[in-house]
Amino acid sequence: RRSVTFCRQVNLPIVGIIENMAGLVCPHCGQSVDLFKKGGGESLAQEMETRFLGRIPIDPAIMLASDQGQAAVDGRCPDAMAQIFTGIVQILDQQSAHADPRSEQLAGAVSPSAVEPRLTIAVPVADQRLSPHFGHCPDVALIEVDQPNKTIVGMRLIPTPPHEPGRFPAWLREQGAGMVIAGGMGQRAMQLFAQAGIPVVTGAPSQPPEVVVAAWLQGQLETGDNACSHGPDEAHTCSSSHG
Repeated sequence: RRSVTFCRQVNLPIVGIIENMAGLVCPHCGQSVDLFKKGGGESLAQEMETRFLGRIPIDPAIMLASDQGQAAVDGRCPDAMAQIFTGIVQILDQQSAHADPRSEQLAGAVSPSAVEPRLTIAVPVADQRLSPHFGHCPDVALIEVDQPNKTIVGMRLIPTPPHEPGRFPAWLREQGAGMVIAGGMGQRAMQLFAQAGIPVVTGAPSQPPEVVVAAWLQGQLETGDNACSHGPDEAHTCSSSHG
């Protein structure tokens, strides 16, 4: 669910959902046993209004073939498994023959209205520019954008709250933020944002926040290394701030 939400917020095309680990194929009798609840992938596809592509069970033969660099559909795996993979590929092949590959209509289920047209992007700010270190920013710019028209429709600058471990992602969500663009962010903070369902883009340049967001809207944002991804011997405090 978080992956679908992330893809829609950053305008990545969604082909569909595959239910992975859908049962375990016994290597002796070939029968499939349901280790987990069945139908979760299909239910999620209906909930998120995207196409359900199929179920793939766990099969030791697939693992062995993969370790040997062999495809699952070239006769080295059971026919039933090969048919499952081939069936999914055929669905994708049929869809791509009639649609632009960059469109969500490739999946045949997600309408343009399913992608939120308005998105609020949070940018950490220091001295009126994007702050290189997310945890050290005194303010956050909340920039509302119109995604279909690729325009900025509003911006407000708010001070960050007093430091409280684990609070920052929830606080930004309360402010309506659906995405973060930052220069650097510690791994722990990124995990917390992922858990909150807020995608994060790191490595953005230290420019005015509206310039950064405008570049992202046009697909022209050039990102570098995460400024907080230090080596194990380098001292830093990024991951401990607000995360």
